[in-house]
Amino acid sequence: MCPQCNYSIPHKRGVPCFTLICPLCNIPLARQDLSENSNKQKFQVSPKIDTKLCLGCGACVNECLSGAIIMVDNKAKLINEKCINCRACINACPVEAII
Repeated sequence: MCPQCNYSIPHKRGVPCFTLICPLCNIPLARQDLSENSNKQKFQVSPKIDTKLCLGCGACVNECLSGAIIMVDNKAKLINEKCINCRACINACPVEAII
């Protein structure tokens, strides 16, 4: 599902959601929230920020749909609890400091 416009496609086993791009918003799709079923767990891993590579440009902060990235000491920092795993920050980073 697209975290921005809610565009959705049926799940394809073996194809990670974030590898698919929303045709409307041009951002990676995210797995739908499984919170309505408390017996299931969310298995996605949040992006990681390599602070050694981070330039502190703020491009990822501007692209983050959930406000999960903040700047601390001129470096990007991800707040995992807020991250919706849209992975838009990965595409926004000009130096590939986010994986």
